[in-house]
Amino acid sequence: MPSGATLIDPATIYASDTEWLRSWPRLVRILGGVVVFGAEDGTIRAGCIRELADAIALGVRVAGFDLGRGLREISGFDLIYTGRRNPANGHLATRPIR
Repeated sequence: MPSGATLIDPATIYASDTEWLRSWPRLVRILGGVVVFGAEDGTIRAGCIRELADAIALGVRVAGFDLGRGLREISGFDLIYTGRRNPANGHLATRPIR
């Protein structure tokens, strides 16, 4: 990821998930990269999979950030079954392959 990049948290800009999802197809085309902040256990929930897949398909660089290891480019994902029901995302989560 380029140094001096600006991080944008969608939750601070968009009023709803619906608004974010409507904007995403246009936004992803102009991004220099996408950074994902995983949960404490290092997983990224299923809701991010579409965004990451869109970014990768368009050649946008994708990275993950965790406090212990910093910013690292993501080369792929392992899908894992969490066993926890999340109404928004079902039971799936991903663990980045770094």
